[in-house]
Amino acid sequence: MNKKYIVEFDFGVNYGGIPTEIKAETAELALNQAQGMLHGEWVNIIAPDGYTIRLRPEKVFAIRVTDEVN
Repeated sequence: MNKKYIVEFDFGVNYGGIPTEIKAETAELALNQAQGMLHGEWVNIIAPDGYTIRLRPEKVFAIRVTDEVN
């Protein structure tokens, strides 16, 4: 059964993170999906509030699951 996870793309100390919602069976699979999104020159991320954010994958410092939404 898929759950919704909030996964944050972190840009280090200066930028903070950009959260997005990912559906997956486990938190580990949500991280794998997030990592798979980081290809190409630019990536479009949809934040939980509905805004689209465009980012460069090489600027991502870390990816983390911050919350599980039921």
